Amino acid sequence: MEINLKNSRKLHAACILLIALIGIALYASVGGHGYSYYDDGGYIVLNDRVLTGLTLDNILWAFTEHQYMNNWHPLTWVSYMADISLFGASPGAQHWVNVVFHLLNSILLYSVVIQFVNKPLVAFLVAVVFLIHPVHVESVAWIAERKDVLSGFFFLLTLLYYLKKAKSLTVLNHIVLSLCFALALMAKPMVVTLPVVLLLLDFWPLGRVSLQDIKDSYNLKRIQPNLRTVLVEKWFLFLLSFVCGLITIVAQSSSINTLESLTLIYRIFNAVVSYAAYLKDLILPTNLAFYHPIKAIGFFDVFLPSITALAVITFFALKRYKKNPELLFGWLWFLITLLPVIGLLQVASQARADRYLYLPSIGIFIAVAVCVSRWSYPAIKKFMLVACPVLILYFFLASIQVSYWGNPIALYLQALENGGDSYTTRLNLASAYLDANLPNDAKIHIIRAIEIDPENPYGYQFLGRVYSQKGEFEQAEMQLRQSLKLDPTLALSWNNLGAALWSLGKKEEALTCFRRAFELRPTLSIAKKNLNVLSQEMEDDL
Repeated sequence: MEINLKNSRKLHAACILLIALIGIALYASVGGHGYSYYDDGGYIVLNDRVLTGLTLDNILWAFTEHQYMNNWHPLTWVSYMADISLFGASPGAQHWVNVVFHLLNSILLYSVVIQFVNKPLVAFLVAVVFLIHPVHVESVAWIAERKDVLSGFFFLLTLLYYLKKAKSLTVLNHIVLSLCFALALMAKPMVVTLPVVLLLLDFWPLGRVSLQDIKDSYNLKRIQPNLRTVLVEKWFLFLLSFVCGLITIVAQSSSINTLESLTLIYRIFNAVVSYAAYLKDLILPTNLAFYHPIKAIGFFDVFLPSITALAVITFFALKRYKKNPELLFGWLWFLITLLPVIGLLQVASQARADRYLYLPSIGIFIAVAVCVSRWSYPAIKKFMLVACPVLILYFFLASIQVSYWGNPIALYLQALENGGDSYTTRLNLASAYLDANLPNDAKIHIIRAIEIDPENPYGYQFLGRVYSQKGEFEQAEMQLRQSLKLDPTLALSWNNLGAALWSLGKKEEALTCFRRAFELRPTLSIAKKNLNVLSQEMEDDL
């Protein structure tokens, strides 16, 4: 006999409380974690705009600056500024803010799934899998990925509101939807596909439009009324996506690879392989890494199995559409929400990133949940018992991943093992060794990084840091000058060169370097501090 507990407030409250307790148990240790070298430096530690907290001038900067760190996400900047104003420069508090948003997102997802099924235990299972999945740890335990959990919050809020109001949208409803979506975009532009996700909801489960409407529109050469309605009502959302997409392309223009450096054929191959790898990581997340570098793709051993798997899943979802529309819905959600970051417009040198699964994974989770919800209540209970070992495994793997984010050396060694050798991973590992006052260990990885890419200026910048830490300032000066020879716009190299020259007693040259660093990057707090201190010292010497 099926038991309908949808309206049981006590059960909903118990599920939500349990979600919160499980999340706190998993991420309890993050309060003791520090900053990560990778991006946390540019986002917070060395960003004077963020470090001076919430001011009108800083908020204006957040909304008007679109090229710093090659991103436009003003709401994320404002959230960091709020952290500083509320808690000071405390990485522990900032980590907990990420955790709180992740907990809220898991609770919102529970509420969303309740709209699809009338079984709170199934919705609870989806929320818990989302909450504890190891692939999501990167988005939560990494302060620089605040944009994932923040955009996820407004994404899910938009989704929940639409599910409740779609059948009778008023002007006020449209305003609320547009506002929530705009906030999501201003946290992370990856959510540009949200209007398409809302269209998927119109097909199923809302039933406001059908595949027959599309067929009739094609055959009659005229858009059918139902299809026209769901498209026209979202025109402003699509406009927001278009504008945000243009801003993002401009912001990331300096990091976008040309077709000469990465051919279109390779990008297509990498996209197919990445889709398959993402799907595999959702099922068995044992190959996680903070960085997955671009690498050669074998046709028969990698590409062919990947595209075959994708084709089989697509065929099965289409075949089962009438009986199980949730399968096609979840599969399209997964494919579409990953599209902006799948690598067709290739940014930087990473093939894929675990954090990109934060929202796309939800489509797969919902598809499975709805399939399970069709079963009888006793069958669902049996499924829950079978799912328990999987949940325990995910919790265990996630706990390990959380611990890696508290130990940078372990994190980057894991990336070398799972992601493969790369310039970026080597330099991050070197930075971790430098922070641990192990310059000789750092030097080994910097030299390897330079072997991989001898024309990259950051390797010499890091080598300069090694020699400065060892007190060998003449060697540090030489390496930093080589870094600036390769790229004279690196503000941190100018700052570090100034510090080395200062230690050598060359104060005038050092002052010039600090000025140049500050000119290139006014938000570089360490350059501003060094400039002020040295200027005062030189005045006192007079």
